[in-house]
Amino acid sequence: MKVWNRTITILLFTISSLVAGTAFAGDVDKAAAKAEVDAAVTAMYQAYAKNDAKGYFSFFADDAVMLTSSGKEEPASDYEKSWSATIAAGGGVTEYDPKFPRSIRISDSGDMAVVLVAGVPASYKFPDASEAGKFNDASYAWAETLVWTKTNGTWKLVHFQYADVSG
Repeated sequence: MKVWNRTITILLFTISSLVAGTAFAGDVDKAAAKAEVDAAVTAMYQAYAKNDAKGYFSFFADDAVMLTSSGKEEPASDYEKSWSATIAAGGGVTEYDPKFPRSIRISDSGDMAVVLVAGVPASYKFPDASEAGKFNDASYAWAETLVWTKTNGTWKLVHFQYADVSG
């Protein structure tokens, strides 16, 4: 009987230790999470730089929202429609560095990240609304805040805001 009680006690202790261990934030490998987020951000920006709208927006959560430089909140799906139309018309990114320096902060739970990008330079060509087939060049420096969450093992962009800091 003593052996049985001891076995049950050890088993219960082991199970409770495993369960408790997964609940502590200290068990989160923030360095690994940061590397995962950085890889996702880089891949998203690589698609953006190549005018690959499908690839770019694949990193967005279905219900992602954005705060535009004019201070308007809108669903990212509206941005996807307008940006895809710009690319389809022959416009889009002409210069962009997907590896531009950024800072990444990981939550204690390891399933949320905030990415700050300060002043990434970007150049574009936009269709000229007044003359079909003509394009206007534009350059900006974007400051961005990106909020990512990890759901079912995948990092997705859920919120972002940007501002033109070209000066």
